[in-house]
Amino acid sequence: MTGNTKFEQLKGKLESVENKMDIEKSDEDLKKLRTEGFEILKNVLEENSHFPDKDFKELWKVGFRFLGKNLKEDPKYCEEVVSIFENYGEQKRKLIWRYVAHLSIQIIEKDPKNKPASGMLEEVVQFLDKMEKDEWKKDWDLVLRITKNVVSRDPKNESAKNLIIEAERIAKDEEEKMEVSVSENAKRLEKVEFEGLTEEGQMAWVVLKKMHGLYWKDGYWLCQANSDQEIHDKLFDALEKFIVSPNALSPDDVNVICERFVRTINLCRRKLGISPYELGELSKEESHVKKKSKPRPLPKDALLKIQAPKGLEKLESLFGDLEQQSMVAEGTTTNLDNHFTEDAKKLAVPNEIPQIKWTSNLYELRSLIRSLKAAEWIESKLDMIARHFLFNGKTTTYNQLNKGPTGSEKLQRLESILTEHEVPLQI
Repeated sequence: MTGNTKFEQLKGKLESVENKMDIEKSDEDLKKLRTEGFEILKNVLEENSHFPDKDFKELWKVGFRFLGKNLKEDPKYCEEVVSIFENYGEQKRKLIWRYVAHLSIQIIEKDPKNKPASGMLEEVVQFLDKMEKDEWKKDWDLVLRITKNVVSRDPKNESAKNLIIEAERIAKDEEEKMEVSVSENAKRLEKVEFEGLTEEGQMAWVVLKKMHGLYWKDGYWLCQANSDQEIHDKLFDALEKFIVSPNALSPDDVNVICERFVRTINLCRRKLGISPYELGELSKEESHVKKKSKPRPLPKDALLKIQAPKGLEKLESLFGDLEQQSMVAEGTTTNLDNHFTEDAKKLAVPNEIPQIKWTSNLYELRSLIRSLKAAEWIESKLDMIARHFLFNGKTTTYNQLNKGPTGSEKLQRLESILTEHEVPLQI
């Protein structure tokens, strides 16, 4: 039997154990599955000491998920995890230092006096101290967690303190890059937002924008709604109230603001087959085209926002990294609140909101969705999640996202991003 065949068998066994644990509810069955999984990881080197490094690390993607789940469910498995790492030896632990660090920190959080876990974390500091900075630069936030944990228990650890200085310098550089990016986006929006308005008019527009929940998209100021008719009605109401009682004194400001409302109102009218509205004195005769929006059930085919139990802020940070790596289209992160919600109620995505354009490999999207669902970052049916994404110009399908792995997927980049956000990779 070749080493590669043996590796595939062990990986398959571990994945099988992991999948069964998601299904089994009996305490006795779960105990048996845990024992089986622990034995597989303990005996990897004994069964075949000639695994290539890449195969060893590949197996540990599954091992990391398996051990992380068990530690989360029951702290008593800390000793099992520590013993597995101790069996591997220093060289193998160095290969999987990220997994060693994550799980050691998880153990220490549950058992602050666990000396073996603390020792392994200090060993990771030694690994990092001997590496070139470029080898761990992208993991600067993890390095900060590791080193600060070590220094909290050993204030004299010079290697850890020096690494903190380096990691904080990288963090500052990344923050400055982010600030520049945010500043440039803000300047572009400000140019659109305040063009043609006096200082007083700018203040008036800010109030109106906040009052009516307006946002800029494809040349129009839109508002949150479930249909073109509802957008039309809401903006017509806003326009009517503004004309009757404008919060700007300059006639030029009033005209600029009115034109913004009218432009979007007429966009909706074109879609609804209604003749365009011409800006003028509103009258009862003119307002007959406006249908009052009444609360109504969501359409059966409505695209519902994906629930984000752990908050939008975490998703925005994760998608910011995906956008930086060109895995999603530019501007995706600023539009996330139109696709995800912290609200437990069902909310529809407004008609004019574009889908999330996935620009990397489809199997990476599939793994991302599985990872976020498993980590309980998102909650929704897979067929609904699929409708939020666009791949190669087409909406993704349930079958595309539900497809099993082929074994040829290259997920190192995605795994690196997910690891930074403490989300275990799911294949």
